[in-house]
Amino acid sequence: MKVGDLVKWTQDGDIGIVIGIVGESDLFSGQNYPGNPKIMWFTTSDTWTSSAHSACDKDLEVISESG
Repeated sequence: MKVGDLVKWTQDGDIGIVIGIVGESDLFSGQNYPGNPKIMWFTTSDTWTSSAHSACDKDLEVISESG
């Protein structure tokens, strides 16, 4: 996964965009392990949230790669 990729959370159909990658000294809340993607979510409830997820999570699917 890389910055700009569109992703889908298969559990609820939310769509998000990768806005960064967790770094070694990143204090981002959530799955703050180096290499995991930071995602801005466009949720089904019309709200915006951001989070970090494991890049290996089986429920996180890349639906469009950035150019």
